[in-house]
Amino acid sequence: MVSLGARGNTEAQMSKVLSVSKDGEVHQRFEKLISEINKPGANYSLSLANRLFGETSYDFLELFLESTQKFYHAGLEKLNFKQAAEDSRRHINAWVEEKTTGKIQNLLAPGIINSLTKLALVNAIYFKGNWANQFNKDYTEEKPFHINKNETKTVQMMFRKGKYNMTYISDYRTSILEIPYVGSELSMIILLPEKIEDNTTGLEKLEREITYEKLIDWINPRMMDLREIELSFPKFKLEEEYDLKPVLRSMGMTDAFDEGKADFSGMSTNNDLVVSEVVHKSFIEVNEEGTEAAAATAALVMMSLPTLETCPFRPPSLPAGEGQSPRALPSRQFQSPLRRSPPRHVKTGDLRGSGSLLIRPTWSSLGRLLVVAMNNLANANSQFALDLFQKLNEAHPTGNIFFSPVSISSSLAMILLGARDNTAAELSKTLHFDGVEDLHSGFHRLNTKINRSNAPYILTFANRLYGEKTFNFLSDFLTSTQNLYGAELATVDFSNAPDKAKNEINQWVEQQTEGKIPELLSEGSINEMTKLVLVSAVYFKGSWAKAFKEEDTEDKPFRLNKTEKKNVKMMFMKEKLPFGYIPECKCRVLELPYNGEDLSMIILLPDEIEDNSTGLEQLEKQLTLEKLQEWTQPKNMNSDLDVYVHLPKFQLEENYDLKSYFAAMGLLDVFDSGKANFPFPAFYNYLQMELWASKTKCQ
Repeated sequence: MVSLGARGNTEAQMSKVLSVSKDGEVHQRFEKLISEINKPGANYSLSLANRLFGETSYDFLELFLESTQKFYHAGLEKLNFKQAAEDSRRHINAWVEEKTTGKIQNLLAPGIINSLTKLALVNAIYFKGNWANQFNKDYTEEKPFHINKNETKTVQMMFRKGKYNMTYISDYRTSILEIPYVGSELSMIILLPEKIEDNTTGLEKLEREITYEKLIDWINPRMMDLREIELSFPKFKLEEEYDLKPVLRSMGMTDAFDEGKADFSGMSTNNDLVVSEVVHKSFIEVNEEGTEAAAATAALVMMSLPTLETCPFRPPSLPAGEGQSPRALPSRQFQSPLRRSPPRHVKTGDLRGSGSLLIRPTWSSLGRLLVVAMNNLANANSQFALDLFQKLNEAHPTGNIFFSPVSISSSLAMILLGARDNTAAELSKTLHFDGVEDLHSGFHRLNTKINRSNAPYILTFANRLYGEKTFNFLSDFLTSTQNLYGAELATVDFSNAPDKAKNEINQWVEQQTEGKIPELLSEGSINEMTKLVLVSAVYFKGSWAKAFKEEDTEDKPFRLNKTEKKNVKMMFMKEKLPFGYIPECKCRVLELPYNGEDLSMIILLPDEIEDNSTGLEQLEKQLTLEKLQEWTQPKNMNSDLDVYVHLPKFQLEENYDLKSYFAAMGLLDVFDSGKANFPFPAFYNYLQMELWASKTKCQ
């Protein structure tokens, strides 16, 4: 059935391994065989069933579906592998169990189906037949059975004296016996070596030298003689299961399992499929009455994930929000206070397009749960981040975008503490804070969790107020910023020494960011009219959970767009990493966890670069918070795949004057001296935000 959708060398290899021709005649023969097996009125029970289980959102070629139905009687049943992989697995197992009358259970093991599975081709066969001449149960008794020359095991040994077809193969000193079932259409063939040598079973030589031609010749009726014999035959029950993937590979069927070579364009026009698993399970029970046997095979086809050669790029920087897990930043949401995007000129290595990345938390206490539900603060921060990203993207369509949303929203939330009326309304609307209960307490809890001391990475978040020393601020405002945001007031002399005050602020920021942000405030940004500066600083440093090796880093070309490349220092690793695919955007998603796996970098990589674009334009247009949450959920990521990652080393610094962007988002009164409503006595000029992105290192 799989070969019906195979093309090129993939089909050729399958045909060779199966010892069939590529002319399609094999499928017609299977059609006849299935009809013969399932014919009614036989003296035995023999049934063979096939079925396709396909991902409900995936489109298969009609010709493929029609052919599997025609030749193999395999109808397509659609299942939601993407959202309900385990339920789908159990459903397939239940179908197999039903078709084998309960003899084959749990054909598919837990975890074998995942969100990337697109098709399961399943076959089940069941047989039950009575001996033409049954064994008398009264003659069954415990007797020794030779395991090898020196070992025996006591078994229930059946006995019958009667006439059977039998022959002897002198070359192998082996007897061959035929035990027919009722009707004599089917028989069991037994090969019995005359002697057991050494510690072998006696079958080794026979198994090494047997061929199809020899076996057919040996059991030919003209080679058999009807003889009266005394037959001692053990009752037994066997159950076996096999992972056939390595077996088929060793037989020469390699391309079907190779993501870079598999050609199943006969299944789907996307030609993005690869066989991920082939499993087989069998059962047989032999007793005095006859034989009951069953077997099932499943071939799983998943979306192929070609070598990922990528670079994080132009992230829609999403902020952190309040959470519940002490190891989350924050719990139950995907974003962190840091987002980074390397230079636009550093693109996907080799190289198909640029990628976008963000850092998000994972949670050991919740089994790496990602975005089950968003709390109000996290949702508000995320919506604000996307709004700001879109405005920055409009102004910088070809540049990198990198900012820390939580730093910005935290600073504005402190301003909101002192705002009233329309000024407060605009701030709440722009930041999506309207509807967020206990907003400032939420930020307090967030700050506490960010600054936890026992994390396997360094992540700090600090706020501070710098106020004109001659100005009187309301004690309630200062108490609130101190208690809720950890922001102490440092008095400075803006009136007489603005440059000195600026330098003091910059030194504090530089200290909080380990020297990475040395000049937050530029010349002239502080003057004698400044009364208050609210400053927020975030610093992050984390090591990869699976580190790149320095010796694997080399100069490689990196695509800027469809026609341009640039050589960069490209890191490399081959590891099992969480990986997903977004068909609607033709985009791959990769997660690179940091030590402890509380935080991860998420990379979004478009499949193709069109025209002179980077390939991200369509993704950016379609991006919403809900989509990003869905795309990066663990259930949509496969962690069992070897991913080849080429990631450029990069260093990026960006700074923004956010006043114009805030105005475009509807935040106007706060910058208008005639409309700003701050009952606490303070007047300050516009806020300027400048953020730093750390250099990525392999250690």
